Amino acid sequence: MEVLNEQLTAPIAGVFVEEIGTENRVISGIDGKFQKTTLNDTTLLRFSLLGFLSDTIEVTQDTVLYVVLEFKPMLSHLSVFIPPSRISIGANYDFANSMLGLSFGNGFDESLIVRIPSKFVYKINAQTNFDGDYSFGANLIWSRSSSLFFNRLLWRTTPSIGFQQYNLSSQDFFHRDVYVSSAVRTPLLSRTQLTFKAGYQTLNNFDNWGGTVGFRSELWFGHSIGFGASIGYYFDYFTYSAYIRGQIGWSLFYYQLTYDRIDNYDFFNVGLSYLFVRRKR
Repeated sequence: MEVLNEQLTAPIAGVFVEEIGTENRVISGIDGKFQKTTLNDTTLLRFSLLGFLSDTIEVTQDTVLYVVLEFKPMLSHLSVFIPPSRISIGANYDFANSMLGLSFGNGFDESLIVRIPSKFVYKINAQTNFDGDYSFGANLIWSRSSSLFFNRLLWRTTPSIGFQQYNLSSQDFFHRDVYVSSAVRTPLLSRTQLTFKAGYQTLNNFDNWGGTVGFRSELWFGHSIGFGASIGYYFDYFTYSAYIRGQIGWSLFYYQLTYDRIDNYDFFNVGLSYLFVRRKR
């Protein structure tokens, strides 16, 4: 890997190379070259040096880079890194209930596969069959904090809150779920997390408290594939959930297959999303 001057196309020594969100750092040598082993298979590297505009590049395993930094004439101002803005737009179809849906967020589903450098990761979703049946919901993950105390307190956990409602009038089915949840990293299996959820649900005319337990994990087959499953009980009925998500090649397209069962009602969704990444300086 080599860092070059945009105007002179000459090597630059002393460029600070940092894997964002970690303490993994290195400095380019006198020939502009550096070698770095990242902690994550897919991650972001930030390149910065006084007098040049900072740059951020997403890399994967075994990546060879030729990074060109743009010269900054005004040396009186330091470059301030602003994380890339990310917007995810997706479409899905529920084959079990013939409902078409859309989702919008900043990488909620994709964050289970690749690292999203955002303090809050959110998603808003809605589905309908255009004949009286519909669903909608929202999810929010608190992925990190600016507070050292909370970072230590939540070192192995990722808390989240969510809301989801189904109104399938054609099947006389109504369900509302308000919950808090968290994923806990396991020390022995770095790519596997345990998931816990507690919430208040309404199923037709019954209100129930309960919770779920499960796991989520990640595999590498040329690109990351995430999968997971959970089971829950709400004092009167069981819930089941499973999913598999992956990146399509090296593109920013992601597919997902999800199956949910609430009591005796099934939901099977196939979806495709695109993660727009806009780098800012």
